[in-house]
Amino acid sequence: MKMFSWLSALQLPSGKRERRNRSKHRSQPQHNGCAEVLEPRLVLAAPALSAISDVTFFSGSAVHIPLNATDADGDSLSFNAVSDNISVSADVLEGNRSLQIAVEQGDSMSPTISGEMTFELFEDEASRATSRIITLAESGFYDGSTFHRVIDNFVIQGGDPNGVPSGTGGSTLGDFDDQFAFDLQHNRTGMLSYAKSIDDTNDSQFFVTEYADPTVVNTNLRHLDSNHSVFGMQTTGEAIRAAISDTSTGANDVPNVDVVLTSVTVFVDTQNGVLRINAPEGTSGTAMVTVTVSDSSEQDQQSFNVTFAPDTHNNAPFLADIPSIRTLADTATTFQLTALDVENAPNAAFLDEVELANRSLLVPQTSNAAELTYDIGFLDGTVSVVPVNSFSGTSPITVAAGEFVTAIDYQVVPIEIVASASPWTVSATDHPGLTEANDGAPDEIRLVRNGSKFEVFVNDQPTAQAEDLSVTTLTIDGSRDDDTLIIDYSGGNPFPTGGILFNGYTVDPMEVNPPEDTGIDSLEFTGGAVTTATYTFTNAIDGSVNLDDDVLTYVGLESIADTLNVTDRVFTYSAAADMVTTGDDDLAANGLSRIATDGTGTTVDFTTPSGSLTINSGDGNDTVAITSMDSLFDGPLTVNAEDGNDTVDASEITFAVKLNGFGGNDSLTGGSIADTLNGGSGSDSLVGGAGDDKLRGQGTSGDTLHGGPGDDTLDGGDGYDHIFETADIDFTVTDSTLTGLGNDTLINIQLAQLFGGSNANIIDASAFSGRAFLNGAGGNDVLRGGIGYDRIFGGSGRDLLVGGDRDDVLRGQGGNHDTLLGGAGNDKLNGGIGHDSLVGGDDDDILTGESGNDTIDGGAGTDRLYERGNVNMTLSDTALTGGLGTDSLASVETAYLKGGNGSNLLDGSAFGGDMTLIGVGGNDTLKGGTGSDMLNGRSGADSILGGDGDDTLMGMRDDDTLNGGAGNDRLDGGSQDDALSGWTGDDLLYGRSGADILVGGDGNDSLYGSSGDDILQGDDGKSDTDHSRDDDRLDGGTD
Repeated sequence: MKMFSWLSALQLPSGKRERRNRSKHRSQPQHNGCAEVLEPRLVLAAPALSAISDVTFFSGSAVHIPLNATDADGDSLSFNAVSDNISVSADVLEGNRSLQIAVEQGDSMSPTISGEMTFELFEDEASRATSRIITLAESGFYDGSTFHRVIDNFVIQGGDPNGVPSGTGGSTLGDFDDQFAFDLQHNRTGMLSYAKSIDDTNDSQFFVTEYADPTVVNTNLRHLDSNHSVFGMQTTGEAIRAAISDTSTGANDVPNVDVVLTSVTVFVDTQNGVLRINAPEGTSGTAMVTVTVSDSSEQDQQSFNVTFAPDTHNNAPFLADIPSIRTLADTATTFQLTALDVENAPNAAFLDEVELANRSLLVPQTSNAAELTYDIGFLDGTVSVVPVNSFSGTSPITVAAGEFVTAIDYQVVPIEIVASASPWTVSATDHPGLTEANDGAPDEIRLVRNGSKFEVFVNDQPTAQAEDLSVTTLTIDGSRDDDTLIIDYSGGNPFPTGGILFNGYTVDPMEVNPPEDTGIDSLEFTGGAVTTATYTFTNAIDGSVNLDDDVLTYVGLESIADTLNVTDRVFTYSAAADMVTTGDDDLAANGLSRIATDGTGTTVDFTTPSGSLTINSGDGNDTVAITSMDSLFDGPLTVNAEDGNDTVDASEITFAVKLNGFGGNDSLTGGSIADTLNGGSGSDSLVGGAGDDKLRGQGTSGDTLHGGPGDDTLDGGDGYDHIFETADIDFTVTDSTLTGLGNDTLINIQLAQLFGGSNANIIDASAFSGRAFLNGAGGNDVLRGGIGYDRIFGGSGRDLLVGGDRDDVLRGQGGNHDTLLGGAGNDKLNGGIGHDSLVGGDDDDILTGESGNDTIDGGAGTDRLYERGNVNMTLSDTALTGGLGTDSLASVETAYLKGGNGSNLLDGSAFGGDMTLIGVGGNDTLKGGTGSDMLNGRSGADSILGGDGDDTLMGMRDDDTLNGGAGNDRLDGGSQDDALSGWTGDDLLYGRSGADILVGGDGNDSLYGSSGDDILQGDDGKSDTDHSRDDDRLDGGTD
């Protein structure tokens, strides 16, 4: 029969971590989408708090007081308590579920006892006990059982539906260890506690304490402290409990009439609560405590007096929870026992089975000397275990603690002994409290080395330890909570030889409908130093960390914090298109920087390495942004962009970086110190920024190098590479140097692209053999091309542009009075708006004045005037007049004039060279000159006169009139009804589509009507026309 013993059990007092969030709150009104129905009640009722009697208690022995309230509206209630004595704590417990026990004695029609008792469960501090009773209650295990043992003014005990007789059985779940806490004592009526036979044999039976005067703190049951596990406090149904206590009993304190537990249910109590009051051990005094109950809109208060005096009862010490123990065959190991005592008494003794036997005390489990030997330090609690005879398996031993060996707390500890090093698994669920994992509160798992042992703590509770020689790989499994694994180097290297696997959350294959939310899990490294830390990211939550060849692989992590002292750090990403950002963490100047991605790597906060930091972005089109790191970070930093078209930007930082592009078309931007940028293969863009930078284009594709301020070295490498600089300063470029923003060294550069600023700049490429692209921007600039094929743009301002030796393009652009000197080569000169001076120089040039009164001199060679605009233009050998201005011409041998969509007059009749006139839109008039001209009306009803020379006239669209004039001309009417006259010479006339009139005129002409109703006439039909050489060919075509 499970009776009360004086044996104690093992359990650390639970910490104060916040667990389940089941705080009471007011229910919110709801509706179903229809018109809201107004209740007749206009004023909400305030909650009512029952009176609380004055309390006397012993300091250091916390007392629990039920809080009972009602609310006519049925609203959820919350409680708050304050004490007017700062030495007296008054705390309302929160986040706990409650137990309701419905009882009945006698005939159901006229029962002697009938009603309910409710108890708030201490889920945080007695997790093993509350987990067991909740499991059994929810399964219906207790329904129909009885209170089988009743001792008036002492206890009422129940919870055994299976025992024959009652009190000798239990559930099929087996026994669990005792669980004690300093604040949970048997010091008043209504404490819910577990019954057992000997140490650590808790199962299903429980009891409720009963004092003659429930308002007085008593010591009658204090001998049960540190012996039986308190796990709840009664909140309602005191009269039912008192009636059960008063019921008549027979042999073995069994009630003469069964007191039946008709139902035991678990619920969240929104109307009642528990208040805990305590004062420091050994103190005395008084206080007034005020309790407030609220339904969020109304409240009620009750005040009561408390008196406290020193506790004269000496609680027995009890053993803290012991972790699981693992070692290798024939390999000694040790572990530490800790005795806890409410009074902090220093005189606890620790006993092994030999010491227990010598004192004629119980030995719950005798060890097997053929498997191991062990002993315990009597005063310090150190347990030494020595496996023998190559035994492997599990071998249990008994440990105990007591005060002056008068009250003993036992623990049976299984020792796991492995034949050879093998994998070891520890889970958050292994916490001795059993309910820490998957309870909704964050969990902390810590791995640390202690001498030759690995030790794992869950929420600061020793949970598992193993000799290092017994472990190959260590797997640590998290839970659905927010788990943090801490790898602690403070005791030495905590890695087993085979590394560590951390599963942020492992799905139980037997779990039905596992939750989608598996917690926000993290990893921390702390307490030591390594030479190299290499992070390899598989994706946003999976990857590995290599610390001096010790590897931790993780699955399902959201963040990592690494505060180790590290010489070199390396971060390596996958072949995905990564967006990597480095910067400061959430605190300035704390030595921690952060590296993160948009979903392809785990976020890592890390201390500044003393040597180097390297980022390998992996293949793929990556973006790496090196933003402001922690102020204590001073580099150096290397980014290896690897294959793909990558963008790396370090422009915000003030320490040296090395950026390597590798394959792909990369964009690399350095910071403000001396940086090194290597483009690799591909067409790369390298921007050095401030500082004395080294930029290497590399590869065979065309790279762009921008050194920026400082004395830079710009090496294009193989391929066609160019430099680009822009600043409001003067530039001088040669094949080996560039001065301006500094004194740069140039190597293998084929193109120089230099831009000035708003002031007057001199940009000189006259000694550069490659191509020069020069742009003066604002100001009155002097721009000089070189030996290559240059493009020179003046920008705004009064600029001087000098072309150099090859075929150059010079554009005056927006300034006024620009001077463009083409020099040698077939150059293109465009003055832009304003009154400009254009000199073509040697060779065959193309000159465009655009708007303004320009001076245009073609110079030597066959030069062409090129103008276009929706204006009238009249051209002679010395001038171009019209809508673009009045230009002075010299040495212009050919011309190209193009109108617009209006009806333009393009008159070159006074020009002696060859011309091209194009009307574009509108009804244009085009007049050729003495040269061999090409005149094209395009759309519109155009009038085209060829003039002298062998001309080509094209009407194209609409009803055009074409007159070839003198010379052997070619006339093409195009579509619509055209009139074509060859005039003199041997002409070729094409009517094309439409009803055309074709007149050959003088000479041997050929006329082709093509489609349409055409009229073809070989000569002009006049009697005075000389008809010699007038052998014409006429082809009417179709229709």
